[in-house]
Amino acid sequence: MKRNLWLSLALFSLSALTPITRADSHLEPVIETQKKALDSASLTHKKIETIDDNTDVLIQEFHNVLRETALTSKYNQNLSDQIAEQEKQKQRLIEQRASLARTRQQLIPQMGNMIDVLDQFITNDVPFLWDERQARIQEIKKLQGNPTLDTSDKFRRILEAYQIETEYGSTIESWQAPLPFSDSPTLMTQLRIGRLALYYLTPDQQQGGMWNSQSKSWIVLSDEGIRQVSNAIKLAEQQISPQLLSLPVYRAD
Repeated sequence: MKRNLWLSLALFSLSALTPITRADSHLEPVIETQKKALDSASLTHKKIETIDDNTDVLIQEFHNVLRETALTSKYNQNLSDQIAEQEKQKQRLIEQRASLARTRQQLIPQMGNMIDVLDQFITNDVPFLWDERQARIQEIKKLQGNPTLDTSDKFRRILEAYQIETEYGSTIESWQAPLPFSDSPTLMTQLRIGRLALYYLTPDQQQGGMWNSQSKSWIVLSDEGIRQVSNAIKLAEQQISPQLLSLPVYRAD
């Protein structure tokens, strides 16, 4: 719009001066001066327009920089927050590892005590499944000295052994094996009633006995006792339906 205005003024001035130039030649210097002034003004206007355009570009670039700066500042703040949170997590992990190391140091001797208690308990208990239970204890002791096994795995095996021993107290079971604390290699049918009583019958079921926990020896059963133990063995092996049994039980004097 400004450029058109300047062009109109220039054309008007030239048309107005043309008759004067033809009429009087002494005005030519004046006209020439005016033309130069107009040319200079036009050039100045062009420069102003160029500056105007450049200013608009610079302003736009400035706004872009401000926007990018704001975005960068927000990104940096989010990044700083993430780094701070990661540092907190790292510190918590360090503290947890230190706590775990302390717990492991306390747990190792405690596991040794648990094994000793279980070993002593089995030794003093009714000797059912004697070889199996002794082998389990020996295996646990062996694992404790294994440097490739994690502490948690060692502890888990100890708890499993305790769990197995606990379950013995609420079940009945029969099996065939040489009689514990006996020199005979003959396979005897043995019967466990919880942890309360342990019986055996010979293969022909003509003889039998009951464990005496006080004397740590076997007591010979009567014929009636043998018959009752035989029925109990059939019940344990699910050969007969559940029924009330009357078994001989050792009573300490």
